[in-house]
Amino acid sequence: MKADFWGELVGTAILILLGNGVVACVVLRRSYGHAGGWGVITAGWAFAVIAGVFAALAIGSNAHLNPVGCLVWGIGLSLGGTTGYAINPARDFGPRMMHALLPISGKGQSHWDYAGIPIIGPLVGAFLAGLVVRLLAM
Repeated sequence: MKADFWGELVGTAILILLGNGVVACVVLRRSYGHAGGWGVITAGWAFAVIAGVFAALAIGSNAHLNPVGCLVWGIGLSLGGTTGYAINPARDFGPRMMHALLPISGKGQSHWDYAGIPIIGPLVGAFLAGLVVRLLAM
């Protein structure tokens, strides 16, 4: 039990340190990786997850790599440049609404033509997954 706790604690600390570190590297103006783009951030977070899991395993935790994480990484690599990881309605709709409502000088469009996809997509996916589960249970 102690090994699980300490493994998860250290693994999460490594994940946060490396993941936020790569974001800071890309965002901060005087860093070597400034303006590296979303691909650098995506690859950095993927490495951070793997490093966190390996650290947790080394300490004795029962951690494992979740295949869903690989799916999210793949979606991010394929759509991250155009949508900014808009696969979560809370991550997409709230900032889009604030962008439309706040009086920011020189802002671009809020792209409401795309706003329904992060909301409708997960609903359709959940419905289809429910159908698959029902069909497999028969």
